[in-house]
Amino acid sequence: MNSERIFTALVGFVIGVLGTYVTFYLRGALARREQIAKSLADFYASAATAYYARKDYERTEESTQIE
Repeated sequence: MNSERIFTALVGFVIGVLGTYVTFYLRGALARREQIAKSLADFYASAATAYYARKDYERTEESTQIE
């Protein structure tokens, strides 16, 4: 084997390893992004529910009574 073939094989191996790393990183990043988006949607839905429940409670007689 000459040095050119060894260099070509080594470069191919390094490119393959880097490609694999980038692929797994991007797949993990997309999964994290989806999880964050779902969590934010759940949070905003619960915050809106609490907000409107509080507004409805303020319209009742119990909220205006002072003890």
